[in-house]
Amino acid sequence: MYELVRQMRLCGPARDAAVDTMGCERLFSPTASDRDRRFQILISLMMSSQTKDAVNAVAMGRLHDELPPHEAGAPPGLNLENILAVEPAKLNELIRVVGFHNNKT
Repeated sequence: MYELVRQMRLCGPARDAAVDTMGCERLFSPTASDRDRRFQILISLMMSSQTKDAVNAVAMGRLHDELPPHEAGAPPGLNLENILAVEPAKLNELIRVVGFHNNKT
């Protein structure tokens, strides 16, 4: 039985599961500080409930790319300061693809 399960994992459809390439622990910015990386993983986990991995990855990409800086000269993107400063309507717009996004803003 174990051998059958091992073969299914290596060669079957589960081999290319979205969670293996787009899971919450993989959606942080590679240039983020340790603090921001942990925050980004937390946000990804919070948004992932009732949301497919591929859809969560799209929303995280939008937060990384489109979240405005909290003040002039500050870096844009997903960090605590920018999340605290963003208008709820803008945040809702950025994560609208996520399930129950109105409850997650």
